[in-house]
Amino acid sequence: MPPLFAALERMARAEVIVALREPQRRLTVLLHNRSVALAEQAELDRFADEAAQVRAELEADPTWGMF
Repeated sequence: MPPLFAALERMARAEVIVALREPQRRLTVLLHNRSVALAEQAELDRFADEAAQVRAELEADPTWGMF
């Protein structure tokens, strides 16, 4: 019977460790997703800035960019 109790104790400890690590895993996923979203937003902002610059150049010289 003692080996059974030892096995149950090991299983219980493993479950506790997993349960304790779950919030950390969730936080890691949340931070990763937030980082990806911020990078995507920065790229969209860069594209918007480039578009505004092109519009300004076209307004200043309507023939700008024509071949």
